[in-house]
Amino acid sequence: MVKPALLLTGLGGWWGKIVYEDGRAINIVLRKGKYLPLFGMRFMKERSYIDGRHGLALRYEKDNPILWLFIVDEIRRLDESTLLGMTRPTLP
Repeated sequence: MVKPALLLTGLGGWWGKIVYEDGRAINIVLRKGKYLPLFGMRFMKERSYIDGRHGLALRYEKDNPILWLFIVDEIRRLDESTLLGMTRPTLP
């Protein structure tokens, strides 16, 4: 079910994210055998919309397609070696 949604939103071939030390991140997609960066984001400390716990949110930057301005990726540590990522809409 996720693959069709990613195709429709421009992230078909999604492979992961690159996270930079300065608080930025970018999605990586695999297209025609090449890895390409798409849709930059910035980390923000926020409470989770899902359960109110403290965590990090990746907010898409304003130069992305408009749809992505209403998407937030939440990330939190589950244990020493596991991160949980959750993607959710933030409709106005």
